[in-house]
Amino acid sequence: MTAVVDITDQPINQAVADNNIFALFVDSGNESLLFEIVGMVVGPPSVIDPDPQNQASEFNRLVPEIPQRATYLQRHGTLWISTTLTPQELQLIPKLSEKNKKLKNRLGDLEALALAKSRGYLLLTDDGGLRKAAVNCGVPVRGSCGLLQVAVAKSLLTCQQAEHIYNVVFTKELGLYTDLTFVCPPGTCQKKR
Repeated sequence: MTAVVDITDQPINQAVADNNIFALFVDSGNESLLFEIVGMVVGPPSVIDPDPQNQASEFNRLVPEIPQRATYLQRHGTLWISTTLTPQELQLIPKLSEKNKKLKNRLGDLEALALAKSRGYLLLTDDGGLRKAAVNCGVPVRGSCGLLQVAVAKSLLTCQQAEHIYNVVFTKELGLYTDLTFVCPPGTCQKKR
C-alpha cells in the first residue's frame, strides 16, 4: 500500500529551508519556482549567506563549482532572505541538539529548526533526521516532493513536469536520496514499491 499525503490545501505563510532544499532548486535552475511555491524563503546564516566568500555557510561552499549559486546569492532580498537568530533562538540550539542526537554538530539544520520552532515557520527539508526532529518538536515540514505537489496544485507546473523534476533531475541527476517517487496522475508523492 502506498502512502499518499495531501498537503496542497495547507497555506504557506513563511518558510525556512535547509541547504538541501536550496541546493536542489538552485542547482537544477528552479530557484524561481521555489519562490513561486513558498514566497521569500528564509535562510539561517550557517546555511546560506549573501556574501559568496562566506565559506562557513553550507550553500556557499560550492559557489566556485556551481555558478548559479553565486547568481542566486545576488537575489538576496528578492527570492530569499537571510536572518539573524535572536538570543532566545541561539539558546534553543543546544537544547535541540541534546534532544536530537543525529543533529549534533549540524549547525545549519539546528539553526533552521530553531527558526522554524521559534517563529512558527514551515521547515523545508528532505533530510530524514531533521524531518523527524521537526515532527517531534511540532514543527510543520515539507520536502521537495511535497513542494512540487503544491506547484502542480497551483498550476505552476504540469504533473509531468513535476514528475520529471523530482524523479529525474532531483533524484538521478542531483543525487537526492529518497524513498519517494512523484506519480502522475494524480500528481502525488508516494512511497516507492
